[in-house]
Amino acid sequence: MAQHQQYHISRISNEHSDWNRGTAFYLDETSILSNRLQEISIVYSNEDVKSQVEHFQNQFIIQKNNLEELKKKIKNHEHHLSQDAIHHAQHLTKETIEEHDQLRGQYMDLVKVIVELKHDFYKFVASYM
Repeated sequence: MAQHQQYHISRISNEHSDWNRGTAFYLDETSILSNRLQEISIVYSNEDVKSQVEHFQNQFIIQKNNLEELKKKIKNHEHHLSQDAIHHAQHLTKETIEEHDQLRGQYMDLVKVIVELKHDFYKFVASYM
């Protein structure tokens, strides 16, 4: 009979709160950056700037969609964690922990992409201000 190692739910419950706050923060931030981008597109009309504006506009839309999708995954995972904890006396199975670790990786990868995008955007803004 295979034994499954179990972990108590308290070990990871705070991480979900962090992810939810993080996704909300980055959604707000992408909205702010999009508004700033719109201001730039009004002031500058040359083709090079318009091309860069379109690039960043597309990236902000993509990352906003990625954040929304991640929020849904987090919510679904929270439900899964809750069900797992109910069925295993407040403990989580190894499979659930692995799923959580995978979601953590997705969150960290998305944060990295957004931070790099923000850095590139600030370089773009600095070159025209």
